[in-house]
Amino acid sequence: MSDATANDLVDQSDIPERVSQLRLKVIYQNRLVIVSLGILVPAPIAYLNWNAAQAAWISAWFVLIVLCATAGVGSALLFRRRAALQWKDDVWYRLFYLTNLCTGLAWGSGSWLFFNATLDGSAYFYLLILASLSVTAVPAGIFFKGFAALSFGGFIPFAARCIWLDSEQSWLILAVGAVTVIGATLVSLIIGRALSRSFYTSVYNTLLARQAVEASNQAVEAKLEAERANRAKSAFLTNMSHELRTPLNAILGFAEILSDMPDVPKDAEKLRNYAKYIQQSGDHLLRLINEILDISRAEAGKLSVAHEAVDVAQLAEETYVLLHDQAAAKSIDVSLQVPDDYASLWADPVRVKQVLVNLLANAVKYCPERSHVTVSAGYTRKGEPVLQVADDGAGMTEDEVQVALSVFGRNQQADQCRSEGTGLGLPIVKAIMEAHGGRFEISSLVGQGTIARAIFPVRHAAGHSERVC
Repeated sequence: MSDATANDLVDQSDIPERVSQLRLKVIYQNRLVIVSLGILVPAPIAYLNWNAAQAAWISAWFVLIVLCATAGVGSALLFRRRAALQWKDDVWYRLFYLTNLCTGLAWGSGSWLFFNATLDGSAYFYLLILASLSVTAVPAGIFFKGFAALSFGGFIPFAARCIWLDSEQSWLILAVGAVTVIGATLVSLIIGRALSRSFYTSVYNTLLARQAVEASNQAVEAKLEAERANRAKSAFLTNMSHELRTPLNAILGFAEILSDMPDVPKDAEKLRNYAKYIQQSGDHLLRLINEILDISRAEAGKLSVAHEAVDVAQLAEETYVLLHDQAAAKSIDVSLQVPDDYASLWADPVRVKQVLVNLLANAVKYCPERSHVTVSAGYTRKGEPVLQVADDGAGMTEDEVQVALSVFGRNQQADQCRSEGTGLGLPIVKAIMEAHGGRFEISSLVGQGTIARAIFPVRHAAGHSERVC
């Protein structure tokens, strides 16, 4: 795979920020251990160079070194709380530079105490200070500016002291120190570049692996979704074979009876009943076909709605008349609570009636005998028109609500009730509301009932009411 192709696999815009975060993490984790040595190293140096004349200055220098080391350790401990502090990376880098600079200046200032005119004991101090700086420069080398703050911060007062002494030996030590700093700088650059490449590769591989995992999860989810769709389609076909066969058998059976009857039927009432059964079966078959066509249009984004003034109270009454016999058969009390002065709704009257019919039919279908169902209309606190159907039936769990809202979805209640239906009623209501620019909401509690709310946009309200649903 070419580099260009490989780079296209990962969004590289996140890499610099992630590299910066990883670099900071390594800096402060190493710092907690290494800078702690700064509390132990100055003690033997002060002891080897101790004299009564400079006791106060040596003590002050020792305390300064310890304070700088403590500040370094403190910043490392503070970094562990970075999630709570939410500081930007720049703040952590500045804190790193500042503590390094202070540490370097503190160490370098010791040359003014321990380098006398004859430079007695200066070689030991010089070796120790270079060793300390070399050890500390390892984590500082991860970021060159951090190394520069530490190394040059220590070199400047050291160089100033050598120049101040102005002797052949001091100039020699200054030259050795300069070469050491330059060499350490080059090493720091090499380390920094190598670590940067390592960090970049690590972050890139991490993102690539994460992206592979996400792609795998998406593939698994797509597979599960396809399996759910297949199961839904299989259940739909199984259910539809029964749904379509029942009205068709009725139509064919009663039509055959009529065709075998003599020219002048003896029982006109029986003839009217047969014709009624044929009409009911035909209506049921037509409704099934219309539901399938509606959901197909909705999924294709072609479900159109008209807009005109809708008398909600009249539509609610018509819906009640259509489903009165079904409700009466189960002794279900259906009450209409649509105010007479409820303002007209600006929507598609055919689709609004379809919404009410589907919601009320669902409530009647799944409610047990002697239940109560209420059809009401009102407004939300934002002034949105609401059509609501509430029942005190068995209710549903969250998972069952999601199944009910899915295309061809039939939950456990539908199977237990052995109710007819394609599982398209609620998805069609949702599609109709979305076509109007509104939304459809269901809230349900097991054992307490269900509330279904069709909410239209504010612009669809022809007026306003004080009633709030």
